[in-house]
Amino acid sequence: MRLFLAMDPPAKVQAGLEPLTREEIRGAKWGLPAQRHLTLRFLGEVGEEAKQSLVESLKGISGPPFQCGLQGVGVFPSPRRPSVLWVGFTPCPALFALQEILELEVQKLGFAREPKPFHPHLTLARFKTLPAADLGAFLQKYRDFSLPAFEVREFHLYSSHLSPKGSEYSREASFPLNA
Repeated sequence: MRLFLAMDPPAKVQAGLEPLTREEIRGAKWGLPAQRHLTLRFLGEVGEEAKQSLVESLKGISGPPFQCGLQGVGVFPSPRRPSVLWVGFTPCPALFALQEILELEVQKLGFAREPKPFHPHLTLARFKTLPAADLGAFLQKYRDFSLPAFEVREFHLYSSHLSPKGSEYSREASFPLNA
């Protein structure tokens, strides 16, 4: 099964993103709120035995809950060839610390180091073709977008299943943060 580690934004954050998702951008396929999460580490195809080892290992992760907020919008991989429209996170050292702890933990289990640097974001929309010029207007309009900080109290292990409607996610396990 395809697995990844993620944290979910609370309902108030999801509600705060709704005005952005009502904008008209030709070519954008807007994600559903249930699909919005911050991927902390993509793991790829993992067998059942390795999954169980992963769950046991992640139970040992500790750290205090922390605050982080959302700020700014952008695209991956580049403005000239966008395929993903995202909203970013405010600078949050605790978030980067958690991600690095998870990175080191999965490496102990035999996963290769993630080659790309961690760029915390929530995916808002995807593009299969080059979007129309209205994407530039959206990026300009929301360049200073922000939402107040919220508390991160846990992270989750998800499985991803591809379907004709897109990816569907199932929560496999949850891991609370506590000091």
